[in-house]
Amino acid sequence: TQVSAAVHKLGIPLGGAFDVVVRHGVAHLWGQVGSAEEDKACRLVAAKVHGITDVISHMQILPRR
Repeated sequence: TQVSAAVHKLGIPLGGAFDVVVRHGVAHLWGQVGSAEEDKACRLVAAKVHGITDVISHMQILPRR
C-alpha cells in the first residue's frame, strides 16, 4: 500500500512482520519499532498519505540492544 511504502522510506528497521491495514481512511500499523520516537515518525508519515484520515498504531516498542 502507499502507507506501507511511505513508512518503509523512513528507513526505520521494522520487526514483527510489519503490516498496514486501511479501512475507511483509517490506517492501522502493526509491527515492531525500537523507540516511541520511531513509532511517532511512522504515524506522522502514514498520516500524510492521500486519503488517510487517521492513524492508529498497534506497534510494539522493543528497544534494540
